[in-house]
Parts: sequence; C-alpha cells; structure tokens
Amino acid sequence: MSFTEEDWATWHFMQWFVKEQTEEETLALNLLDKIKIAGGEKASGSALYEIDRDLAKAPDDAKLAEEATAAKPV
Repeated sequence: MSFTEEDWATWHFMQWFVKEQTEEETLALNLLDKIKIAGGEKASGSALYEIDRDLAKAPDDAKLAEEATAAKPV
C-alpha cells in the first residue's frame, strides 16, 4: 500500500522492519534447533548449561533502532 501510494518513508521503514523480523526469527529458530539437539524437553542440565555458555560467548551484534539517525541508519 505504501508503495502504491508512493509513501517512500513508510515503504523503506517497512522493508527494514521485515528484514529485522526475519533475522530475529532465524535467531530464534537456530536456538530451538540447539535445544532440540540437546534433548528438547528432556535436555540435561549440563546440556542446557553448555548452550548457555555458548550463547554468552556469541557476539551481540544487534543494533538498536533507537540508535539510528538520518546520517547513520540502522
């Protein structure tokens, strides 16, 4: 609708929003895969501890939308 109405600011925002949502869904699905490999609901405490340690070491590359500016968009 924003494309049809030539509302380019909204269209660009929605493109960014969809990209962010896709990235977050991918992260969540990857985490679920790791939990399934660890045993799912029956995962041992040590397996969950290992996942937690791996997550702690993972880079935190997520950029906050509130940090974006016109000169440096997220």
